[in-house]
Amino acid sequence: MKQREPTDPSRLLKDLESIRTLLDDDPPADHQLDIPLLQDIISSGSDKPAPPPASSASKTPNPFLPYESLARLAGERVQLERILQQTTQQSLLGPHTGAREVRMEARLQAEAQLVMQDVIDEILPVIEAELRKRLNGKLEQIVQEQLNQGVVDS
Repeated sequence: MKQREPTDPSRLLKDLESIRTLLDDDPPADHQLDIPLLQDIISSGSDKPAPPPASSASKTPNPFLPYESLARLAGERVQLERILQQTTQQSLLGPHTGAREVRMEARLQAEAQLVMQDVIDEILPVIEAELRKRLNGKLEQIVQEQLNQGVVDS
């Protein structure tokens, strides 16, 4: 590997000064990118998107900023928000429209509770037997370990 030669401090200062002057210079407004914001494209909640800003109309269109696609997506977003709002309002009114549906739901819930209780009644003895078997096995293992330690300590 080559060793770097020490550089002249005045050269470093000149480089830093040139970088500072470059950073301090404000670029002209014509060279700044005209990036649209979503709020510029959406016209306050209407379905029709707003046209692109007037400043971009005088310039050549930027192929990386497709205003048509952004405007279409903004319109779809507004429509989606309206659909979600309508769905939320309908769900707040309640899913039932009559007494028959209320009775049917109560009956279904009662049947579901009975089925769940039957399953629990069938499975509980199996779980209890397995638990007893494992606890007895563990208890015997602990007793054997204690007996073996007592024999070793004596």
